[in-house]
Amino acid sequence: MVAARCVDAAATARAVLATGPAAGAGAVAGGGGDGGEEDRALAAYLGELLEGRAPDPAPFLARARASATAARFLDPGQPAFPAADLDRCLAVDRFDLALPVTADGGHLVLRAAR
Repeated sequence: MVAARCVDAAATARAVLATGPAAGAGAVAGGGGDGGEEDRALAAYLGELLEGRAPDPAPFLARARASATAARFLDPGQPAFPAADLDRCLAVDRFDLALPVTADGGHLVLRAAR
């Protein structure tokens, strides 16, 4: 299992491909009111990467920016969600690392891996 984010999408795809799974699955957090549209956009982008394509991230990022979750970051009435954080979350491939998930003492742990 690997946690996926826009900021490390390419590294995540490489980590998944390196494990050679016969099939993959994704989980959508869906906390924004629209059922996790930002998560589905990332999953679609990762799907393209996993199929060996080099997709333009712009359409996927537009979907994420249009999500109910993103709206909280664009609402000046919600100072707990600064717009700069949304920009940071959607900085595609800012980091060249993946976050594999392992079990440790009954807990799931994410540790950066290159």
